[in-house]
Amino acid sequence: MSLMPTNIFQHAARKSCTVGTTLNEAEFSSSRNPMRGQSAVVALTAQDIYGGTLERLTIEFEESHNGKTVQESHYANIIEGRPIDFSWEEYTRRPGCENPRAVDSEQISREQLLADQKIADKYMRFKREMYSKLSPKVA
Repeated sequence: MSLMPTNIFQHAARKSCTVGTTLNEAEFSSSRNPMRGQSAVVALTAQDIYGGTLERLTIEFEESHNGKTVQESHYANIIEGRPIDFSWEEYTRRPGCENPRAVDSEQISREQLLADQKIADKYMRFKREMYSKLSPKVA
């Protein structure tokens, strides 16, 4: 595993989230929930630094304002056999998101994820932004 402490990665990831890197522009709010729609780009960047594999999760939660059950895709990492989710706060800081939980998971290759051009473009933006924030700490 990389020598970079995960708390430094997490902090830099949070600071690197922008409307230009989210996959969910409609719900993105940098002040309220910077991780919204960032799980794919965060997981890919974490894999660059820590190695491991990628996991696609199906997250289910209830919307408190209407009681509707929602499912959506979310991405995380398996690093040295341990699941690590650097962007889970996407759900814990989301207004109206009640009882988020993973109801399904599958490994996904980096190539599969990057085959989506929108994800590939957002990932490159996120990675540049994040590395610029990390460079003074890493050097």
